[in-house]
Amino acid sequence: MSVFFKQNSKLERWINNNALWALLYMIVSTIANLYLTPYYIRQVGMELYGYIGLVNNVISFIDIISISLNSMAQRYISLSLFRKNTDKAYQYYSSCIKANGILIAIFSVPGIVAVCKISAFMNIAEGLIYEVQMLFGLMVANYFIAVFSNIFYIAAFVKNRLDLHAKVQIASLFFRICIVFFLFQNKGGHVWFISLGILFQNIVLCIFHFFYKKRCFSRLMYHRRNYSFSAIKLFVKDGIWASLNTIGNILNTGLDLWITNLMLTPVLTSVISIASSIGTIFYGITKTLTGSFYPEQMRAYSDGDIESLVKKLKRSMKFNSAVCVSIFSVFYFCGEEFLRLWMDSDSVGLLFRLSCVTLLSYIITGVVNPLYYVFTITSKLKVPFIVNIIGGILNVLGMYVLIKHTDLGAYAVVLTTMAINLIHLIDTPIYSACCLKVGIRTFYPTIIRHIMSGFCNLIILFIIDQFMFTEKGWWMLSAKVMIYLLLSIIICFLILPDSTERKYILQKIQKTTFRRLK
Repeated sequence: MSVFFKQNSKLERWINNNALWALLYMIVSTIANLYLTPYYIRQVGMELYGYIGLVNNVISFIDIISISLNSMAQRYISLSLFRKNTDKAYQYYSSCIKANGILIAIFSVPGIVAVCKISAFMNIAEGLIYEVQMLFGLMVANYFIAVFSNIFYIAAFVKNRLDLHAKVQIASLFFRICIVFFLFQNKGGHVWFISLGILFQNIVLCIFHFFYKKRCFSRLMYHRRNYSFSAIKLFVKDGIWASLNTIGNILNTGLDLWITNLMLTPVLTSVISIASSIGTIFYGITKTLTGSFYPEQMRAYSDGDIESLVKKLKRSMKFNSAVCVSIFSVFYFCGEEFLRLWMDSDSVGLLFRLSCVTLLSYIITGVVNPLYYVFTITSKLKVPFIVNIIGGILNVLGMYVLIKHTDLGAYAVVLTTMAINLIHLIDTPIYSACCLKVGIRTFYPTIIRHIMSGFCNLIILFIIDQFMFTEKGWWMLSAKVMIYLLLSIIICFLILPDSTERKYILQKIQKTTFRRLK
């Protein structure tokens, strides 16, 4: 153990590896999802496919309690290992394992009842009930696997080897795709084949993290004598606000499809589900990239180096901003043509507009995403919960009123969420600065650069789009995407970093290029 805690001269290389492999995984995952979605729709139908997003939202309701345990357990175990307090880390580990086992046992009964009585809280056509029951049941099983395996992830986190996690995710993704393709080609078109593939993918991830944890921290094992009820109380006491914060997130984004399912048509529910899936893919990219910087941020906080932590947060914000702005800009100018080639559906126009609003909702908060982790590492989650819960209630009420009393229909669902997300550009930077005891304006220059970068991207690409790429087809669209993506990255590079950072990046690129040529 002592070898690990020495100053690691290769730490910076692993930090870059984490982000690069996380980005590669999200690119592979995004391409796979974009290809698979129309394939799934052809296999199971538009109406049945819409239940996937709806079931995922329902599953998020039962995730509330486990978040309070696992989010804080990871924090305390990581800090204990970083500070060389291994005995305490082992106690936290054993306590979390036992608590997760109890949670799974408790939730198994209501999970089975919910699967059997699913038509009581969802609007499902008579002939589709069995399909949705199987889908829901496998998603519940998948959730239990995820809860149980969360604690094993701690080894990759503490060792700052999240690049290994991304590599296994890529391998397990291909494994999942092979399973789903085999089932659809040989066993018919059942929607629950999709959730079965996800279940196998998560089992592979769980096995990898278990053995990697065993290799890195062989003594970090579950022992009944290491179990501490006071440790569980500590997790719950600090993590209760994380759980309550999840309620706010559900009110903000998780109830969209449920309300649509009850108040609008099944076709509109499916269209919104696909638009939400595109938004979820995009959010997954930013969340994965943000997470790749967490180990170094936790290390800086454990050392009490707040100045270094702020620098790392700003770097993560700029990295996230570049990804957010580039993806949205390219989608805005290429998305409708892509959707027409991708889906060949009468709903493409509506889907594109809903997707743009959904993506814009994530773009708004993309730059402040890294700051949410400040609340976890400082264990100050009460104020974010209050803001989130108020915003969530306003979101649900606004959605209901607009659907009930206006003709906005599906637009009401995505517009209210986007409007509420604007709040986080104000409260998150200010409260993050307060938690770290730095100036309240610390993070706003980065946010201003993010907004400027977005506007410049849209203006420049709009001008170019008036004169180029009038031809249609996959090859021309691919060329358009690559050119616009390159231009967007260049614009972000000119605006987001300051002069010192820009010079440093150029030097790193030159050194890397020279080394490869040599």
